[in-house]
Amino acid sequence: MKRRRLHAEALEAVSGYLFASPVILGLLVWVIAPMIGVLGISLTDWSVFSTPHWVGIRNYVRLFTTDLYFWNTLKVTVYYVALNVVCTTVYSLVVAMLLNQNIRGRSIFRGIFYLPTINPVVAASA
Repeated sequence: MKRRRLHAEALEAVSGYLFASPVILGLLVWVIAPMIGVLGISLTDWSVFSTPHWVGIRNYVRLFTTDLYFWNTLKVTVYYVALNVVCTTVYSLVVAMLLNQNIRGRSIFRGIFYLPTINPVVAASA
């Protein structure tokens, strides 16, 4: 009885890995491999038309010490992301609250709000 249960657990584990393998493979091929490739390219001095030359972390040292635009660009990017996240979250919360209120014309408002989402599906199915 115990052997049969161990066999069933092993079979369940293998089938779980088989079902998860497309996602894991996609993650490896489309996310992790390009990240490793970009990291490797960032450690070289390479023009697309020539062969790459290994420079190590010299590119990063130059980026943090002598690049005139890096810190300003980083500041502007952080400011944009923070402002965008806050505004998008507040807007989404307000719209969700409006869609849940028991007010007159709620169904019309919901229809108008969801129309851009529904319209392409209807056009594609016709």
